[in-house]
Amino acid sequence: MPMLCRYALLTTLALALPCRAEWSVTPAGAVTLDGSALPAATFAEMSGIGHFSGSRYYVVQDSGAQVIGIDVTFAAGSLTQAQAAEVYPLSSSLDYEGIAAGLSEPLLFVSEEGGPGVLEINRDTGQQVRSLTIPAVFANRRGNRGFESLDRVGDVLWTANEEALTVDGPVATTSAGSTVRLLKLDAVSGEPLAQYAYNVEPIHTSGFSSQSGLSDLLIAPDGRLITLERSFAGLANPAYLSRIYEVDLTGATDISQAAFDSGLIGQTYTPASKRLLWSGSIGAAGQNLEGLALGPQAADGSWDLLGVVDDGAGGDPYSGNTVVGFRLAPSTPQVEGDYNGDGQVDTADYDTWRRAYGLSYTAGQGADGNGDGVVNAADYAVWRDALTATESAAHGQAPEPTAAVLALMVTGVGLMKPRS
Repeated sequence: MPMLCRYALLTTLALALPCRAEWSVTPAGAVTLDGSALPAATFAEMSGIGHFSGSRYYVVQDSGAQVIGIDVTFAAGSLTQAQAAEVYPLSSSLDYEGIAAGLSEPLLFVSEEGGPGVLEINRDTGQQVRSLTIPAVFANRRGNRGFESLDRVGDVLWTANEEALTVDGPVATTSAGSTVRLLKLDAVSGEPLAQYAYNVEPIHTSGFSSQSGLSDLLIAPDGRLITLERSFAGLANPAYLSRIYEVDLTGATDISQAAFDSGLIGQTYTPASKRLLWSGSIGAAGQNLEGLALGPQAADGSWDLLGVVDDGAGGDPYSGNTVVGFRLAPSTPQVEGDYNGDGQVDTADYDTWRRAYGLSYTAGQGADGNGDGVVNAADYAVWRDALTATESAAHGQAPEPTAAVLALMVTGVGLMKPRS
């Protein structure tokens, strides 16, 4: 069945087991999309990307009304080839920006910037099946700054506007960022579930037609969001700067409440927090890295990340039809039991262990404290003993997993299944 689901119960586990996890991102090469197998097709403005199965990804163009099936090859941890293999025309020509697997074959979800909206479409016919319910506040989106991002795991979809809604604040400058809304949707009912404020970074330097926004997001193997921010400053060097962050929603205000329907300006709320995983440019001058997707887990325990560059239909002098590789892996603790990598052993590491329970890692990474390659009960014992030995006076008794929590973990691990 196409499109591998990371974990069907990740959403349930994430709600029941809030915690902090730490990831690392490293570049893994970049190649030009090879379209030679489809000489009659036109490839341009690759905007969103989603992983479907094996080496197959689908890419949506923000003009041209088509989805591209591409096959990629990683060798020795680096991206070596990206080949266009199929083209699926879409019936409506919209400003498509994000793409994710539908709940069954041959359905897809796409985000479009104009409404903004999230649509379910039939890949084979190109026809729209339904439009999901978007909260009315998003009608205040700025032009060409709507839904750039999209990802799904299980019954949950995430998307976000690129820059602040007019009722939420200003666009980014070189001295201040912009506040956008992370939107969580129920993929089955099509109804909104929650919203969280997220602060995008300022523009990286002064330049022509400069801007900074959230261009994509994905759901990590442990259920946490990872975001891709893009900053542009024309005539600067580099013109494009990309940043990848891990997002933490712990303690963030759910701004889907009616009090925030009129906007965030003048309101009191707690935004999502984030941690920088990677910052850099594609090539010397930078390219417009616009889409990012989580791929399969590699033999070394890391995960493929695949990005796509929007070439502006040839109108962007900096960007081409480039496909970009990264590796995503848990950080390696420098202190035994320090599973979230903050340099100390504390209850936050227990939360990290709970969230990662059942995942397979490279031995010794993340919450695999005993180095057997799997996060399990033995790794709890490593953390508990480290906490007792170093900080028992400060923290008191180590929290013990309840029977209900362990049962939920085991059920979630046991029912991991392919994305449908």
